[in-house]
Amino acid sequence: FSEMLQGVVLRCRYQHKHLANMTGATTKSVANWLSGQNLPAADHLITLMREEDEIFFAVLAMAERLPEGLTEEQRFHLLQALKLLQEKK
Repeated sequence: FSEMLQGVVLRCRYQHKHLANMTGATTKSVANWLSGQNLPAADHLITLMREEDEIFFAVLAMAERLPEGLTEEQRFHLLQALKLLQEKK
């Protein structure tokens, strides 16, 4: 998880403080996630998944809930369907 999160941080040029503000975690917690010492608490992970598609799909893959071999277009359509479901709540 930490390697994937590091990739998101580099790609998006996030600072620890930005992730902390986004999730409500402390900057120390974020540093621990990035170093692999700890994983985010459920509420922080859900926020990360909501904000970053890469994290969303990585968590689905880790939970073995993501069909293998999805194309980018299929991922896009899956995200759109999930967003529609969220809106109907």
